[in-house]
Amino acid sequence: MDKRKIGKYFLILIVLVVAFFVFRSYSLRDICYDIIEFNLEMSQEKFIWLFLIYWGEIFTILISWVLLVDIISVEVNLLLDRLSEYLLKTEKMRLAILCIRVNYGFSKLMYFLRLGWWIYGSSEDDKIVWNSIRRPPIKDIFLGVFFSLIKLPALIAIFLSAISLTYFELNDIQEIVKNLGSFKFDFWEDIKLLAPLTVAVLIVFIGYFISFRGNIRRAIAQANRKKMEDIIQKQRDLVEVIGGSLYSIASNLQYAIKCQDLVADLWIHSRFPDYEDDKCRLRRDTSVESYYFKDIPELKIISQSFDELNTNGNWSASRAFSSYKYEFLTLVSRNSSLNSEKLNEIFFTKEGIKTYINDDKYPMIEVSKEEIEKMRKNYLKWIPRRIVESLKLLYKFCRYYDEMNKLLNFKTDKVGRTLRMFTGKE
Repeated sequence: MDKRKIGKYFLILIVLVVAFFVFRSYSLRDICYDIIEFNLEMSQEKFIWLFLIYWGEIFTILISWVLLVDIISVEVNLLLDRLSEYLLKTEKMRLAILCIRVNYGFSKLMYFLRLGWWIYGSSEDDKIVWNSIRRPPIKDIFLGVFFSLIKLPALIAIFLSAISLTYFELNDIQEIVKNLGSFKFDFWEDIKLLAPLTVAVLIVFIGYFISFRGNIRRAIAQANRKKMEDIIQKQRDLVEVIGGSLYSIASNLQYAIKCQDLVADLWIHSRFPDYEDDKCRLRRDTSVESYYFKDIPELKIISQSFDELNTNGNWSASRAFSSYKYEFLTLVSRNSSLNSEKLNEIFFTKEGIKTYINDDKYPMIEVSKEEIEKMRKNYLKWIPRRIVESLKLLYKFCRYYDEMNKLLNFKTDKVGRTLRMFTGKE
């Protein structure tokens, strides 16, 4: 097992054991008071140190949570994959596809439970130069630290620090809300006070809009809008092609599920043409053309569309658009690896089967019949795993097709269209 994975499991186990004994021995109220007392003692009741302690604790909790979600996600996905493989071996297709759908839904749930936090591994040794060149400058690092101070974890840390130092009590917040509810607004008097401030703000905005920098930013905004419109049109074209290929892909996969023995026989025969087993399975026609694997011409168009969306000029806008929904993001995140040849192999097309079984020939050495039969059995065990991955990708295509059709449908977003019509932003 990978050392990094062992470290994750060990850390999560320690956190769970400690949490179990703590919550078993103390009430939640006692735990909160003990944490506040400990933090005040460690910070010597200085706000900046107290804030940093709370921020570190919140950060540690978030990291532990993400690690826990990550481990649960990996283990459950692996379990459901193995269950799907077993069901495919016994040709229980409906239950296998149900497991794949549950797996997809669970992965979607885990994606949202990450709360937008992701943990990445260390960079590879063969990318040291690239990673060093691409390292952000000092200014951007300081800006990143600054902006992290206004995100939710830091704001929560500031709030807890103020509560702990009794800068204000929770009752004070209630009083503020009550005072806001009883606030009286004298329109004309307050307008007179706000007029100078309004004029100053308008002068700043007008100065920005007529400046060279303002012109550049407006031009960039217009270009970005045009780029996003191009991406939407490419997505519209892609969803039509995917919709036209879904039934053919499903038919191919169903045929592959029913003919797993045939796929193994074709693979063995391509490597050992003279081999015949005792059951004479391989005396049947071993030409791929004789069977019902279909070629799907739309796969080439799908691959080209993925390539266009993944080019340097389109990737940023495509990624921004795909982040709108989980169904779009999961497909775009792996589309760079889905070239035409790969898609044909994944979906068991006639071209893909030919490419796969004609890969590497075994060296011209003597191999016993028992060894060949053992290789065939091992390959036959591996086929369900490959079909599961194919079904998962097919289901991603289906989810993408359904959700994109809803989004691009002319009858959707009636409220938004009405608001844009009244505001002149249609």
